[in-house]
Amino acid sequence: MSDPVLQLACAALVLFVPVGVQQGLRPSATPRILIIAAVSLVAAVASLVADVAVGLGVDVAASVLDASFAGAIAATVALVVAQRLGTAGGAVFGLSWSLVVFQPVAAAVLDGVPSLVQVAFGAIDYGGVLASHVAAGSALLALSLLPVARPRDRAHQAESAVRVIERVSWGRGVMGASLVIAGGAAWLLGVDRVLTVASGRTLVNALAGMALAALLWIVVEKIAVDRVAPEGLIAGSLLGWGAIGAGVPYLSPLALIAAVAGGTAAAVGAVAQARARGAGVLRWGSGSMLVAVAVGSIVMTLLADRFGLAEMATITFTVEQLTATIVVAVVAGTGGIVCGLLAWGVSRWAIPDSN
Repeated sequence: MSDPVLQLACAALVLFVPVGVQQGLRPSATPRILIIAAVSLVAAVASLVADVAVGLGVDVAASVLDASFAGAIAATVALVVAQRLGTAGGAVFGLSWSLVVFQPVAAAVLDGVPSLVQVAFGAIDYGGVLASHVAAGSALLALSLLPVARPRDRAHQAESAVRVIERVSWGRGVMGASLVIAGGAAWLLGVDRVLTVASGRTLVNALAGMALAALLWIVVEKIAVDRVAPEGLIAGSLLGWGAIGAGVPYLSPLALIAAVAGGTAAAVGAVAQARARGAGVLRWGSGSMLVAVAVGSIVMTLLADRFGLAEMATITFTVEQLTATIVVAVVAGTGGIVCGLLAWGVSRWAIPDSN
């Protein structure tokens, strides 16, 4: 049984994540916020039903945390997609992706000891970033590659990107990053279900890693493209979460810094190249998450306590970790194509005012 107080507290804090991400996006009207909230609620209920169906519903606190995970990530994805496909398209994508992609991947990663992913591939994903970052990033990247943006949206993409930079103040950037860090730390702490001897290290690594990544994004962005945008704090905190999540309780200070620095720098470098080629925010944002998780996972397999290269004396674990990441990315990308086409169809049917 889980620690109910810990699980319920983490469940509440995880809901800060979509609120924080919204601070870095174009302001959303009240109808959009209400519709996205409904998507979050439906995804959460679906998670609860799934837990009951497989016999996990007896642990109410754990099921509530699972539901909070599903609701928070579905709302976050829906908010991002709504920037391109409108409210209706974003809502359909977020909900369908949660049901078809996120919840099966989360079950494979987080349910059971050992998890299905560990049994099948030998990979370790303590913080569930294969579900929160790889499954989301791959699906969004697949969507960005589809020619599904409506013509009127394409005409305004570059102009909209400029308006985002102008509208996101440093106050909103700091607030958004703070909310993401709080929610991400709660996610990483809550997945263990109970307080253990490793919980203190998990919390410290989560808070320090995401905060460091937020600052690194600003520094690297200034060096790479000679500009600094406040929303980079939010993006950096998300990347830091992805970079450290797989092995967060096993990272020494050196390993933590290496994972965050390597993952964030590589991701920002990829962003700079994507921007130079004219790629949209959706494409470089989703791609950067995948880069951060991949680099962070490699660092974990080399430097983590108890199962790093020094203890294992082999790179087999590195290969297993990357294999699991690639398999989840392919599955999630395929799901993203299906969900993207469905969302595009709905967005074309929906009346313009609903978007």
